[in-house]
Amino acid sequence: MGKRKKRTSDKVVCHPRYGGASIPSAFNATDKMVRDSFWGYKDADIFIESAIPADTSRQNCATFPRGYYVDVLKLCRDCKRKFIFFAREQKHWFEELGFYVDADCVRCTECRVSEKELKRVLQRYSNAIGVENPSNEMLEALTSDMVVLWNKGLIQNVNTLRRIRNLANKAIPACDATEAINLLVLELAAGAE
Repeated sequence: MGKRKKRTSDKVVCHPRYGGASIPSAFNATDKMVRDSFWGYKDADIFIESAIPADTSRQNCATFPRGYYVDVLKLCRDCKRKFIFFAREQKHWFEELGFYVDADCVRCTECRVSEKELKRVLQRYSNAIGVENPSNEMLEALTSDMVVLWNKGLIQNVNTLRRIRNLANKAIPACDATEAINLLVLELAAGAE
């Protein structure tokens, strides 16, 4: 099989596996066939040449399955940049992972990775904040996580921030995380004046 020609779209966030351009398939579908196969394609900016037929027996749907998967140009909810929700990615979501067929991808891959990382930080913070005598390693992670979560606006309790800073200054004063939390507290104090 020869090399597939990719149709590039406007500047888009590159997907780590599929890149930043629509990937043509060997299947020939018409615009009408694809748009009629799923209600979500009616007004979407789609790349018809990327259409691949779906295995509706493997989809999780209430009434209306997706007949085709097709690359869709979307706008990221968080960063407002364009990205492509690839037909192959949809096939994986809806046939392998069992996502409900009406589920939609609303974030680019970069924002999805950032969101997952933020969830991991929040989980690690939640697990560590209640530990009475944390190890230096745990305290360093807790301090670092506190700074990240404070800067994201997910933590707003100044007393908790100062308590963690005091613990860090006692136990791990030469640590980068301690320096970061000290700077944060100084910025807050300067802003309050």
